[in-house]
Formats: sequence, structure tokens, C-alpha cells
Amino acid sequence: MINDKDYCGFNDLKFVNIDDYFEMPYKKPGFRDHRQTCKENIEYIKHVLDKYPNIIDKNTRTFIPGHIKRTSHDAIRDFIQTEYPSAVVIVLNGIEKSLQYFNNGELCTIDLMKNTDQEVCEVIAENIFSNELEERPIIITGFLCVGMGQTLTHKDLGSFTSAIISHMDISNDDIYQLFGRITGRMKEWTTYARTTVYAPTDIINRCRIMEECSSQMASEFNGKIVTQDDYRKPIFTDVMGESTKNNLPMAKVPRKINTDKEIRVFNSQEDAIYFVKHTLHHQINKRPRDQLAPKT
Repeated sequence: MINDKDYCGFNDLKFVNIDDYFEMPYKKPGFRDHRQTCKENIEYIKHVLDKYPNIIDKNTRTFIPGHIKRTSHDAIRDFIQTEYPSAVVIVLNGIEKSLQYFNNGELCTIDLMKNTDQEVCEVIAENIFSNELEERPIIITGFLCVGMGQTLTHKDLGSFTSAIISHMDISNDDIYQLFGRITGRMKEWTTYARTTVYAPTDIINRCRIMEECSSQMASEFNGKIVTQDDYRKPIFTDVMGESTKNNLPMAKVPRKINTDKEIRVFNSQEDAIYFVKHTLHHQINKRPRDQLAPKT
């Protein structure tokens, strides 16, 4: 039985449609063209912040995910530190987990991987409060290297005030996993604030439909064995599901089996040679002296 008490999901968020950056229909970069995906990622962030500069302000907590390559996270941090020097930037890129901020012009770096016995969110909150950084703008990057949204948000700090999501090239499952960073059981927190999400309409529709897929799995098929088609049913019944359908993984095409072959067993090497020469009319090379012939 599904229990969504205090759960903040899709319908609890505020969305701002950003449809003036990507050309539609969207054309994905080439396979493993990480340079282009990273470029799209950082340029989109700059585009949104240029239109809505108040996203990063005092007492704000913003989720600005990078992309697959760690260089995109570094680019986000460099941009934020240049344009918003008062900001605290937390980078979670799979290899590095660090918190950086300027103190009287000096860059301070805190390694968040030292306290391995604590959740990342607890380490972040502890360092924010111990260094009296809670009123500064806080920016967290993170892609698919971290778990649910609850691992980034903390009840003492509060939920994200904003999120900037651009990742048009990734799969439905990955975009929903990314979206999960800003959801979770947090409505009862005294620090809870409604998150505003800045994303293309395509991304917003895909997240909504994927949450429906997840919700129906819990409400209708809880404890049952279901097929992939059962899970994806909302994708094909939703009137806005076209973009989600377009991002389904391609079905694997069965490898064609070559039936134009014949196997024949011979009792001796001589019989095999005779068959090749006189039936197939094919010349075969002589076997080297040190190479043994098969017994059959």
C-alpha cells in the first residue's frame, strides 16, 4: 500500500517553462559527444540565470546538476564563483564531494568525503552551520552519482528553493532519477519551501509521466510481478506522452542467425579432404607439420 504522507512530488512543485533555448524538435548530440552535452548544460544554466537572476540570492538553496563528465560540474562551479562570489558551491560528481566558499577573498575548501559514516546531507548541513554559511546562496551539483533527493536536502537547511534542469539528451529513467533529487518526504519540515523548477516543457512532461508510472506501480501492482508494458502504460495513454515515447530505449533487434550453413562429421582427415575437393570443389592449404590434425 502506497504511503505518500508528507511526500513532496511533482504536483507540489512550481514550474517555469524554459522553451527559448533548445530548438525543437530537439536533436540529441552524437553518441558520447560529452563536449556538446556539457556545453548545452552550462550554456542553458547561464541562459536561465540571466533571465531569472534572483534564483541565486540570500537564503536560497539551488539544485543545478552537471552532466556525465566531471568537467561540467567544474564549469558550473567556476561560473557561479565568478558571478556570485558569496555563494557556497557543493560539487558532487562521483569522484569529488567538496564544499567551497570565499571567506574574505580566500577560497576555502571542505572535503565532504572524510565523514564516511554520515549521510552526505548531514555532512553538508553540519559544515554549513559550523561555518555560519546558512544565509548565503547554496548551490549543489550532482548527476546520477547520488541517491534520492533526501540525500541532498536536510531538515535543518530545508528543501531546494529552485532547480535548473536541462538534460534533454538523457533517457526517461535517468531524467526521473535526476528529478528525484528535489522530491521526498519533507512537507512536515519547518524549513520546507516549495521548489521552483526551471526546465523545458519536454522535460517537465517526461517527469510528470514517469512519476505516474512509478505511482501506478505502487498503487495498482504493489507486490505483483508486472511487465515493462504495465509499468509504461501511462506513457502511451497520456495525451502529452509523445516526448516520453520518443525517449524510450530502442528495442534490441534479435541477431540474425545464418541458416545457410551445414555441419558434417567425417571419420578421418582424408575423408574430409576428399569431400572438400571433389564435392565442394574447393582447394585447401596443406597443414603445417607441427600442427596436429583433429582426430575426427
